[in-house]
Amino acid sequence: MNKKVYDRCLGKLNRYAKKKGLTIYYSDTFAYLPQESIILLNKKDKGTITLLLYYLHELGHAIQNDSYFHKLKRKTINAKRSIILEQEYTAWVNGTHIAIELNILHLFHEEYLKEWVSAWSEYAGWLNKATTSQVNSLYTSYVAEGRPPIG
Repeated sequence: MNKKVYDRCLGKLNRYAKKKGLTIYYSDTFAYLPQESIILLNKKDKGTITLLLYYLHELGHAIQNDSYFHKLKRKTINAKRSIILEQEYTAWVNGTHIAIELNILHLFHEEYLKEWVSAWSEYAGWLNKATTSQVNSLYTSYVAEGRPPIG
């Protein structure tokens, strides 16, 4: 992707974020901070397609709906794992819809799919092996951040 196309995509993502009331900051990681309406973008990825892919993913978190699993009255460790995985998965799905809406998905569709599979598979593998304490800690951090899918 050349710089002109990259800048056009980044501009569209920035306008979309602004329209949603989000503030963008560069940091050492990618993250969505819902209580502050902030998206963090990894500064080491400035100017790369990776930044665009994860920007879409974080925007996907920002527009997420409530989790279906939150209806469970008792949240076992497997329910918490499922809620966390659902949130990560739907953020990628939502990112796809945003990219389609902005008419930019065709510019990096293959890369987006590959990164989605890689990131989600790695995350799912880690979460499956995570201790109860690690899952509870991650779940608690999602709850503390006010992420919509956690109930």
